[in-house]
Amino acid sequence: YKFYIPVSYAGEEENYYIGCNATLDGTLSYDPEEANLTYLWTSLNENIILDDPTSSTPSFSTGAVANSYSFSLIVNDGEYDSDPSTVTITVVDENYPP
Repeated sequence: YKFYIPVSYAGEEENYYIGCNATLDGTLSYDPEEANLTYLWTSLNENIILDDPTSSTPSFSTGAVANSYSFSLIVNDGEYDSDPSTVTITVVDENYPP
């Protein structure tokens, strides 16, 4: 059955400045049978709240502290969950460009 499970893709690792909104992008996730997918993002950092964890492109406030935040994405095709995919977003102080 492994052949039919959907594939999650949590997007590219990106840098954002403090004090802005960062957007995650799971839109390249896919299902081999082309079923419609549902999304479930999980923040691996308890202090980060996503605006909509069931969106393909949720966002969050980067806050006031430079840090790295990781997120896990699982997609579901109505029958099976994908394996999780993770992405790390790095928040940098604008005075210290990456």
